[in-house]
Amino acid sequence: MRINTILGALFAATDYRSTLVYNISGFSASCYPASDQCGYGFRVRLSTAGPDSEGTICGNLVTGPDILPPLDLTACFEPSLAYSVATTGGGLIVTVTSAIDAHTNATGTYTVPVDQIYFRVIDGPTTFTMGTIEVAV
Repeated sequence: MRINTILGALFAATDYRSTLVYNISGFSASCYPASDQCGYGFRVRLSTAGPDSEGTICGNLVTGPDILPPLDLTACFEPSLAYSVATTGGGLIVTVTSAIDAHTNATGTYTVPVDQIYFRVIDGPTTFTMGTIEVAV
């Protein structure tokens, strides 16, 4: 009986890891005219969250000056989640990560192609999902 409990817990943990999705809403990224400030912001809700969960907000002001700059890994308002932004070929790669355990993170990415960036502003989907993969830390 005890081995069944242990195996059940292991399979449940594996199932959780393979099905975790980050639901992103309200995504925005822009630089302010006549300023060197740019901003990123969005709300992230884990697919494993309860139905009443509103998720947490991720966002920062960063120095531009005239382009959407990269952003190192930064904690969201709920510190168990963090995000970063990388630039690539004129587009952006947004990454969200959270710890599964002391040695593994669940990490999801979303690419904003260069053709959705107009005059330092994102003009693309504001709601999307990120499937996750396990990443050793």
